[in-house]
Amino acid sequence: MPLILPTTLREEGERPQGTNPWLWLLEIEINRGNVGIPPVLLRTTSGDAPVQWPLSDPGTTTWYPFPFTFSPIEQDQEGNLPQLSVSVDNSGRFLSRFLHESDGMEGNRVVLFLVPSNALAIAYPNHEYQRWDLQIAEAVMSDEAISLRCERPNFLVRSSPIDRYVPSRCRWDYGGLFCGYVLNGLAAFQTCPKTIGACIDRGADMIARGYGADILPSNYGGHPGVSTQR
Repeated sequence: MPLILPTTLREEGERPQGTNPWLWLLEIEINRGNVGIPPVLLRTTSGDAPVQWPLSDPGTTTWYPFPFTFSPIEQDQEGNLPQLSVSVDNSGRFLSRFLHESDGMEGNRVVLFLVPSNALAIAYPNHEYQRWDLQIAEAVMSDEAISLRCERPNFLVRSSPIDRYVPSRCRWDYGGLFCGYVLNGLAAFQTCPKTIGACIDRGADMIARGYGADILPSNYGGHPGVSTQR
């Protein structure tokens, strides 16, 4: 699809002497060796200092300076971005083990953001940025760097819709952020069948352990009001 840059990004780029430089933020999924373990995400910035962005977003994260370069971002005649080559520093062998554990990183996500530095303080969701979603097609490792050949995801093999709404099963990871159940050595339940009844039982356990009464089943990830008819 054609690239549509936010107004301030375009205006700043067209100024002869811009005073608000752009920052590149790069996110790479670098571990898929075990489907039971969440992926390791490398979040880096082209700047020389850590950056917190986007502000006020529940998912606000810190982007750390780390050497990376990428090929020019070019569109084809139809306005599509065919491929992008990303090179990430590997002189300290930091990424080598991840490349082996995740079978060459093929299929891993890569997200590239272009953010104006004067917009870093704009709170979510009004912040301005340009985003490119890619996936790794090939990775080559040398003593100095790991080179990633990235391309646009193949939408023909993606599940659609991404989110499915079912009445009888919770979609959250048990004990995770969205679930809300405090899963530790004092928890009465170490597993969960992800039903609304089980969620009510775990809510009662949370109350017994001194946690809030409005956590579960309020956080139940199913949709009991959805019809079961096809």
